[in-house]
Formats: sequence, C-alpha cells, structure tokens
Amino acid sequence: MEVAKQQRASQGSLSSLPLDAAEPDSRYRAVLDWVWSFSERPRTQDQMAAQRAAKLDRMRALLLALGQPETSFPCVLVAGTKGKGSTVAMISACVQAAGLRAGRYTSPHLVNWRERTCIDARPISTQAVIALAEPIRDAVDRLSPGLGQPTTFEVGTAFALLYFARERVDLGVLEVGTGGRFDATNLADPLGDHADQLRPHRDAWQHARVDRLAQGGHPAQRPAGHRSASAR
Repeated sequence: MEVAKQQRASQGSLSSLPLDAAEPDSRYRAVLDWVWSFSERPRTQDQMAAQRAAKLDRMRALLLALGQPETSFPCVLVAGTKGKGSTVAMISACVQAAGLRAGRYTSPHLVNWRERTCIDARPISTQAVIALAEPIRDAVDRLSPGLGQPTTFEVGTAFALLYFARERVDLGVLEVGTGGRFDATNLADPLGDHADQLRPHRDAWQHARVDRLAQGGHPAQRPAGHRSASAR
C-alpha cells in the first residue's frame, strides 16, 4: 500500500513539470542548452567506436574532478533491455516507503529533463541544476584533451551523482544507459551484482538449451510430431 502511494506521488510530481522550453528561468534554459550542446557534434560511427574505450576513463576523470560523488552513497544499478525504468521506479518507491531517501536516475525523459534526476520522487529543481552547473562546467573544462569531450549523457550523469551526494541520499537507484559496459553509470559502485546470484540459473538454462538442441534443434525447427511431443 505504501509503495503504491509513493508511485502515485511520483507520477503527480512529474506530470506537473512544464516543457523544457517553457521553463521560466532563463539561467536554467542556458544550462540545458549547454548540456545538449555535447550532442550536437557530428561524429561518424567509426569515430564513436574509436572513442568507446575512452568513455569510462573520461567519466572517471570527470567525477574525480568533482570529488568522486559516486562514492558518497550506496547504489543499485539496473541494466537490461526492457523494464529498466519501471524497475528503478519500483525499487525507489520501496526504499522511500521504508523511510529512506532514494535518489532515482533514469533516461530518457518524457517532458522535462529534470525528470531524469529525482529524490524521493521529486525532480531536481531548476535552482539545483543552476547551482550544480558551475562545478560541472569547471570539471569539463579541466578534462584532458586526449580524453575527448563528454557526451550529453555523461554530463547528465555527473549532475545526478553530484546532486545525490550533496543531498545525502540513503540509496541511489540508477538506470544504466545504452553504453553497456562502457556506460557512464558503471563508475558507481553497486551494492551487489545480481548476475552473480542468477549465474547458477543461467548456467542450468544454457545446459538445458544445449541438450535440447542436440536432441533435434529448436522446437520451432522440428517436425510437427516432435514439436507436439516437446509440448507435452
């Protein structure tokens, strides 16, 4: 019941946000223009592939210049292909229902960029974004040229981690982006790796699949008689 209440409160907070372009504070809009400017640089697929290996080094240097905010609070990383956002929302609601402060970082947003970074279901304020912009701009300016310019997602992740550290959240719940093992969120140190817990089940499933294939291939590729026997 309490978790459902927290989830409804979260939906109400986010639904009241205006479009980014309609935000009244011009200073906030200027910060957002700067954040999005990192997405405007034309890059080929080959250039992006070549820079992939440097992504974590660049993000590590950026966070180091900010005082390593990712080490200030425990966190949970949520990765995968489907259901990440809803999983993050559910975990955050559970944490909040337990009386703890939950930092939530998701992407992309629906209406307003501030949706991505929330504490206790409340989006980061425009004033907080403006205050965080100065140290983050300075950290970006101090990056080694050899590391390249950060991406919009990396800068946004720095905003979220620094905000959670300054606000002393009890737990950060972070949605991994599209970068996979090179994703900026991987610099956070999660409480545990669910993959280790699931590995025995995964290995058993893989062995069963190999055995099934050895006995006649995937069920969908077998003759009708074999498929019926398999279904039984």
